Amino acid sequence: MKVLITGANGFIGSFLLRYLCENGIESLGIDRCLDRWNDDIPIEIADLCDHDKICEVLNRFQPDTIVLNGAIKGLDTCENNLHALQVNVFSGIPFYEYAFHRDVHLIGISSDMAFGGAVNHPSAENDPPSPANAYGIMKTVNEYLLKLFPESSVVRTALVYGPMHPEEYQVYCQNWLQDEIQNQSHLIHWTAYRCQRNQTVEMADNIFCNPTFIDDLVRGLETIIRLRKKGVFHCCGSERFSRYEIALEVARLIGKPEMIRAFHSPENLRPFDVTLSNQKTVSELGLEPTLLRQGLRSSLQDFI
Repeated sequence: MKVLITGANGFIGSFLLRYLCENGIESLGIDRCLDRWNDDIPIEIADLCDHDKICEVLNRFQPDTIVLNGAIKGLDTCENNLHALQVNVFSGIPFYEYAFHRDVHLIGISSDMAFGGAVNHPSAENDPPSPANAYGIMKTVNEYLLKLFPESSVVRTALVYGPMHPEEYQVYCQNWLQDEIQNQSHLIHWTAYRCQRNQTVEMADNIFCNPTFIDDLVRGLETIIRLRKKGVFHCCGSERFSRYEIALEVARLIGKPEMIRAFHSPENLRPFDVTLSNQKTVSELGLEPTLLRQGLRSSLQDFI
């Protein structure tokens, strides 16, 4: 078994690549850069838009499983952005061409943004997508493309969080000085960072999702890879929380609940409720999702 993972320097990709390597699965990552805290995992430096380079890597490594994870993820960034369209959709072409001629298991990492909050909650795996923003539309297009291949899987997830490498944390602290969150997976660390400095944190109390502990996601993906499972899977947490409730849980763990303020978000690119049902996934993959409080404790050990 040989697994190729795109976006391997990112949060989900780096955890998955490291987990597979540690569990004896020959794996290789692709990313346009390599952060120093990820220099212990095998990553090939390549731009997803450089199709010649991607084809060269594919033909050299010859994977039998490809995890399509690389993407531009900011909701604002993806709106009216042709480069985001190129990265998030058209970069899949060489992987589809490679899989068309071989017995390859394609796995696409999708998102709760495939739903726009206009359906009953929680959304099940077989519910038709209803994206409400450009990022969700791009993910939905990828889902339909993947379904053209008999040997394919779609894995939807939501607000993935987990521990940060100390060096990575120090780098992001420089951005957080300007109150910027560049990666939603760092939301809990950004909240803890501000609370420890007695800075208030305002979070929407009307935007809901299933926060997903990274260990659960990578264990689910490993099962899908090993068993070559096909179809749509919701690898996400079982609990429904607003962003305000998530931030409040973080603040309680570090003893600063008074720093969290709720506000009512106006209608914008982020749907109000994209809660997913994971009952099918839990049953088929044998997963027991981590409770939010337990996952936060594991992720914020240095803060507690």
